[in-house]
Amino acid sequence: MEAGGQRRKWECWWIALCFSLLLCFGQQVLAQIRYSIPEELKEGSIVGHIAKDLVFDLFKLDSATGEIHIKGELDFEETEMYKLDVLASDKGQPPWIVESVVTIKIIDINDNAPEIDVTSLSSVVSEDSKPGTVISLISISDQDSGLNGKTVPSVSDNVPFELKPSVQENIYSLVTKGKLDRELVSHYDITITVTDLGQPPLSSFKTLSVQVSDVNDNHPEFSKDPRLYCALTRVCTSCFM
Repeated sequence: MEAGGQRRKWECWWIALCFSLLLCFGQQVLAQIRYSIPEELKEGSIVGHIAKDLVFDLFKLDSATGEIHIKGELDFEETEMYKLDVLASDKGQPPWIVESVVTIKIIDINDNAPEIDVTSLSSVVSEDSKPGTVISLISISDQDSGLNGKTVPSVSDNVPFELKPSVQENIYSLVTKGKLDRELVSHYDITITVTDLGQPPLSSFKTLSVQVSDVNDNHPEFSKDPRLYCALTRVCTSCFM
């Protein structure tokens, strides 16, 4: 057991040495990576993703000027900060080598529009529904951070519906706020707009269709007064007698 652990330690040191030689070859160094590998790690286990961890695809170091240039696409939502161990050496014999850590922090911009997810929807509502009847549950999200990720929802004007915030953050209920009358309006197209507080602000829209179902809330009515009809009938009958 002890011999096996010692062998794995030598393997870890050998991996670290190979990485260092690879990075220092040609005296053009972008970044250096180190892994801490537990000795009980099984053979064939994944230690790390070299291409991603070394961020060769994102940054380029100019060995003549020392400037670090961006050469790939950055995404704050994926990685907020990068740390690069940069080595510099002279051409003396033996060469002197110094090491420094460069920290690159990514600043978020408002590049993601809010997302609207309808988790439940009653597409038919009775016209005798009381104010506050829940029609739908709405979930709102924004991948940006800070003010860029803060959202303000609203509902189209001139509809008897409104959004009520839930106990959970970014969860809203679409409820009735007034009396419905199918005989006046039998169908509503409700547009939900969500705008974030970023600069410039980004918005998303979603339209919900709701049908108003009928209830027996109207008494029968005569199109003409039946008493007048009877009176006219009597008059006309007497004319022929």
